[in-house]
Amino acid sequence: MDERSYLEQSGGFVRLKVVHVRQAEPDLVFSHDELKPFPQLKQALEESRLKASVQTYPNPFEMLNPTPVTAVMKAEDVLKLSQIIMRKSGKDLYATAVKIEAGGEKYLIAVEHHCG
Repeated sequence: MDERSYLEQSGGFVRLKVVHVRQAEPDLVFSHDELKPFPQLKQALEESRLKASVQTYPNPFEMLNPTPVTAVMKAEDVLKLSQIIMRKSGKDLYATAVKIEAGGEKYLIAVEHHCG
């Protein structure tokens, strides 16, 4: 789904899914200042390090596929975020999950589409 179609159906808010990953090559790196305008995302990144971190064997299978942390953000904030992501990585947040690095940690973020 393209960005315009998604935002038209969003009701003014967008849900981002966030998972902390231990080993990944990031598509882009966010500075502390770049994250300041997005407090909901910053909180979800911090929470995901505790709750939704991809672990490695021999942890239980459920830990290999953690339930993502969800950040509920204003549509206009996600639009700004997606523009930064597109500019820095060429990735479309509405079309694919994006691997980011922030504060030395790596995360996978994706827009939650309306079907869940």
